Amino acid sequence: MTAVVCGACGNRVLCEKFGPAHIQVQWTGDAAVLCPHVGAAVAAGRPGGRVRGCPRLGEAVEAAVREGRLRETRRQEPGPPEPGPGGPRRYEPGPAGSGPAGSGPSGSAPDGSGPGGFASGPGAAGDER
Repeated sequence: MTAVVCGACGNRVLCEKFGPAHIQVQWTGDAAVLCPHVGAAVAAGRPGGRVRGCPRLGEAVEAAVREGRLRETRRQEPGPPEPGPGGPRRYEPGPAGSGPAGSGPSGSAPDGSGPGGFASGPGAAGDER
């Protein structure tokens, strides 16, 4: 995240830009104390979490984008899990009411499929070979 400082009050926030219309702003302290705009809204009875932001801080964020200090980040979604030893693993839930998977004595699921209720490798339950 990139630090951006408001030109009006000097408040410092952390920002990340994910697209043309999506900028995440993370306040580094209590916004109602740090920002006069948010503080005035809270003093007037508005919950701090409902204040959409400060127009002056928005100008500082836009300036950071224009000046190249805040660049768009490409978020990479995780891919499919890598197969473990013995080949790909498939989720196979245990019998109803048997408790959470992986609760057996040695980390095995109650149905004996292994840790986390996954069956693996050739011949595993549900294998359609």
